[in-house]
Amino acid sequence: MQFMLIHTHTPDNCLSGRPDDRRKCFADLNASLAKANVSVKGFYMASYAHTMYFILESNDQAALHSALAPLLKLGTGQLVSVTQQNLAELTTTR
Repeated sequence: MQFMLIHTHTPDNCLSGRPDDRRKCFADLNASLAKANVSVKGFYMASYAHTMYFILESNDQAALHSALAPLLKLGTGQLVSVTQQNLAELTTTR
């Protein structure tokens, strides 16, 4: 199953100006995701909006929730199940 995580944090919690904390947070997150057998299919940042977007793949939603714990220390997240679509196919008439 694929999921999109939209993570938002406040400027006060932003790690951009704290490189050591940023490295530790993302190292912890990568280790946590790997341990839970979660694949990162895409990662995007909207720096000025203090928002990160992750496309994740996992067969175990409970393990995925647990694996995201390092990010929850910084802010909030919205996790939704998504399916990949082909935009060109959506324009054809059937």
